[in-house]
Amino acid sequence: MSLFRNVSGEEVRSRVAASQRVGEQLRRVREDAGVSLATLAARSHFSREYLCNVEKGRRAATLDSYQCYSAAQMASNAATAYVSLAFPEKVREYADLAFPVITEAGSAWSQSLVLLDLAVSQALSTDADLDGAAHLVIEVIGGH
Repeated sequence: MSLFRNVSGEEVRSRVAASQRVGEQLRRVREDAGVSLATLAARSHFSREYLCNVEKGRRAATLDSYQCYSAAQMASNAATAYVSLAFPEKVREYADLAFPVITEAGSAWSQSLVLLDLAVSQALSTDADLDGAAHLVIEVIGGH
């Protein structure tokens, strides 16, 4: 049994495009937070060069890269990534994994982020649930 499989050109292009979108989102979130690349590198276990390459789509961010994260952090981050990739069913799946642990930890910030991911996903999906999305946003604003 081979460890390698044939990957079509379309699958490669799709993976590259997804990696670029993840990098663009990482840069946007970092810049919106007013955090420099050097500061992010200092606060994480990632090098500045690695983060720069991910942001520019030259390097894929793999799950193996994030071994220091807890399962809840991983699931929460996956939900956010799937919002960008427009996979609402995956957003729900990973949010459902993250939310119980985040709730138990009492992190209002993390809870709010997961709820906002769910709201955006619901609002942008092909069968949009705008009422559900609005209720989630209201829950975030109301402080749960």
